Amino acid sequence: MTLTPAIKNESAVATIEQARAVAEIQAALIVARQAPRDLQRVEANILTFCKNRHFADAAEWAYKRGGELLTGPSIRLMEGIALCMGNMHYGFREVARKDDVSEVEAYAHDLETNTRVSRLFQVRHARDTKSGLKALTSERDKYEVVANMAQRRVRACLEEIIPSHIIEMAREACNATITQDIGDVKKAMDKMVEAFKGLGVTVQDLEAYLQRSLDSVVPADIVVFRKIYRSIRDGVATKEDFFKPQPMDLEAKGKKARKPKTKAKPKPRTEPQPQPETEAEPNMEPEF
Repeated sequence: MTLTPAIKNESAVATIEQARAVAEIQAALIVARQAPRDLQRVEANILTFCKNRHFADAAEWAYKRGGELLTGPSIRLMEGIALCMGNMHYGFREVARKDDVSEVEAYAHDLETNTRVSRLFQVRHARDTKSGLKALTSERDKYEVVANMAQRRVRACLEEIIPSHIIEMAREACNATITQDIGDVKKAMDKMVEAFKGLGVTVQDLEAYLQRSLDSVVPADIVVFRKIYRSIRDGVATKEDFFKPQPMDLEAKGKKARKPKTKAKPKPRTEPQPQPETEAEPNMEPEF
């Protein structure tokens, strides 16, 4: 019996792998043309997906920029739509790695129309912390950072090739599901308050965002708070993007910062003298 020798030439291995990938794509294109999607069935399947509360909860992200609340479809919503449409190929792959940087490609391919969109970008193996960038050494941590950055590009690729009216239909259906599922607004708000506590957001922060008491919340407010909570929890935005320090808290912090000045031993003076710290006193207040 003759054994085939192992292939030692790396270029030959790359050629074989490339040929295999091309063959898979060609086969997928042929199958897609033989079984095209039915748009009416696609829309019905999407609406069925959007009636699921857990799917609807994860359907949108929220981000605040310039005082305006921006929202958009999440990667989970786009994946659900792509699944219902069928004949879609999407994802990301690490093209190369050098030192502490990965070069990654995110892509989405509609096999029926043979429309392909891709994004090529670099991801540094580091994570932002309060003390600055922290280099990552664990392979698991590196993969998580790459995957987190890549998923946003995959979402953008899917948005580009999926018709916009289908995406908007799905978003409206998900919002309707959330609104209908809220039920007792007071109980829903109490649960939301408890959830926000885990993120360091207080009742005063929530009321400052609404500019009114939480006793006056309506279902639409719950929908917005759910989007904000998920965005902060998933790292799409930070707490400070939505909630600013309250004036009472700032005043308390300012008094605490100025407290050491009161402990200075008084010196007898015949007439009042200006304190040298008065010029720096305004800078003791935190900026916001």
